[in-house]
Amino acid sequence: PAATASVGTFVNEEFANKRIDFAFYGDLPSIIANASGVSTRLIAPGGSGNHVYLVVPNDSTAQSIADLKGKRIALHRGRPWELSFAKLLEANNLDFKDFRIFNLNPQAGSAAISAGRVDAFFTLSDAYLLEDKHVGKIIWSSKQSPKDWKMRAELWAASDFVEQQPELTQLVVTAYLKAAYWTAQDENKDTYQGYLSKSGQPLSVLQREVEGEPWPSHFTPLYDQALKQHYADAVTYSRKAGLIRSDVDVEQLLDTRFVEQGLKQLQLQDYWKAD
Repeated sequence: PAATASVGTFVNEEFANKRIDFAFYGDLPSIIANASGVSTRLIAPGGSGNHVYLVVPNDSTAQSIADLKGKRIALHRGRPWELSFAKLLEANNLDFKDFRIFNLNPQAGSAAISAGRVDAFFTLSDAYLLEDKHVGKIIWSSKQSPKDWKMRAELWAASDFVEQQPELTQLVVTAYLKAAYWTAQDENKDTYQGYLSKSGQPLSVLQREVEGEPWPSHFTPLYDQALKQHYADAVTYSRKAGLIRSDVDVEQLLDTRFVEQGLKQLQLQDYWKAD
C-alpha cells in the first residue's frame, strides 16, 4: 500500500532546519520531532480537538470495528488521527495486525472506499461528504468516546526561540487567544464557519462536526486533563508503535505560562472552564 508525504513531516523538517519558529499542527508529528532531538513546546492548546470517524461502504454489513477484523482499512499512518484509531482498537481488544492497513491520505482513502478497494476508512469530518454522496456511512465516531480520543493539533514553538524571545512568544500567544475568544462567541459562529467553508469544507459538514458540544468549548486554550492524558497516551503509543525510540517528557512539552499570562492580560481567566 502506498504511503504519502504529510504536513507533519514537512513542518518537522522546517523546525529542524530552523526555518520556522511557530507552527500549528498535530500531536504525533510533534512527539516524533521531540524524540528525534528537535525540541519544541506546546505553547497554546488548539481547542478541544477534532472528531474522527470510521466509514464503511453503503452496502457494508459491518456495524463496528470488530466486524472489520481481517478486512482492508484505509488509514493515513503517522498522522494525528492514527492515535485515535489505536485507542479504538485497544478498547475492542484488537491490534493493527488484525487488519490489512492501507496507508492512504484522506483524498486517496476517500477514493479507495468510493471505488470499493477498501472495506473501511478512518478519517476526519470528510466522512460526512462520503455520506452525502451516498458512497459511505459512518458506523463509529469519537463523539461516542472520552474527550482525549479526539484528534489534536496545537500551536507549537521552537524551544530555543521561546527561551530567547519570551516577549515575542507572548505576543503570538496573546494574539492567538484573542482570535480564539472572538471565534468562541456564539454571535461569530456563522461568520467563522462561513470563512472555513470557503476553504473547501461545505457548511453542512462543519455544522455536523461541532454538534453536541457547546460552541465555546471547541476553542478552549486550557491545558486540561483531557489534553494531558492525550499527550501521555500519544507518547506511550509512539513508543509501542515504533514511531519513536527515545522517550518524551510530556511535562516538558507543555509550556503553560504564555496562555496563563495571555488570559490574564485579556481578563479571560474565567471565560473557559477546565473539565
